[in-house]
Amino acid sequence: MAGAFLGGPSTPGDNVGARRGAEAGWLVMYGVGGRRFYAIALGGEPLVVQAGTAEELCTLMRETEEAEAATPSGVRPMPDSHG
Repeated sequence: MAGAFLGGPSTPGDNVGARRGAEAGWLVMYGVGGRRFYAIALGGEPLVVQAGTAEELCTLMRETEEAEAATPSGVRPMPDSHG
């Protein structure tokens, strides 16, 4: 898995580099073999989301952040990884 903090490898059409710094609190990686993007939440309970495109991954990270903000401390629902 190639590591990147939103600025590393992307699939054609994905503009990951343009999002650099916009994803504070997440470690984002691209799995070359599986051709998937992964994001690991930094802090709190361990949480990983994955998606086939950078845009989908960003959507999942936003959904996770919104769900976390709306739930009591210590309860973290997992978003659907859409595939």
